[in-house]
Amino acid sequence: AEIGGPKVVDSVVQLIRDQDEEIRRTAIEILNAMKAERAVDHHIAATDATKAEGNSSTTAFTFTVTRTGDTSAAATVSYAVSGTADATDFGGTLPGGTVSFAIGETSKVITLNVSGDTTVETDESFVVTLSGPSAGTISTATANGTIRNDDQSFAIAATDASIAARSASAPIAQ
Repeated sequence: AEIGGPKVVDSVVQLIRDQDEEIRRTAIEILNAMKAERAVDHHIAATDATKAEGNSSTTAFTFTVTRTGDTSAAATVSYAVSGTADATDFGGTLPGGTVSFAIGETSKVITLNVSGDTTVETDESFVVTLSGPSAGTISTATANGTIRNDDQSFAIAATDASIAARSASAPIAQ
């Protein structure tokens, strides 16, 4: 029988009913350990998430979502993006969605495409937040990304800003 499966659990429960207090405590400890071992936990980490945005097209920023514990069933967890980066940095809409794990899968990558531009701006940050797992808990709910400004501003300054005065009747050379 599968560890923690219904038949094993029923057998242990019956054993608990039939035995003394010390055996009962030991059996409960074993069941709790089995339950903890089978628990599902999700967490997110920035994989490649601090980059220059580029001047055109898109740049991929990646985050890895991992689940641990019991992977014997399919599972999902939602994600959303917030921060000083806004929808225009992501092509018009702040990203969000659902990460789906198949049976046995433990890791998935979220790829967020940042739109390049030539606008001079400060570095912008964003946070990817996990929520609503279909099973289990979330131990690390957030991971940070930084869109580094790679655009430069140029200033033109006159080195000699004085011009000699001309008479009103003198023609201006063209």
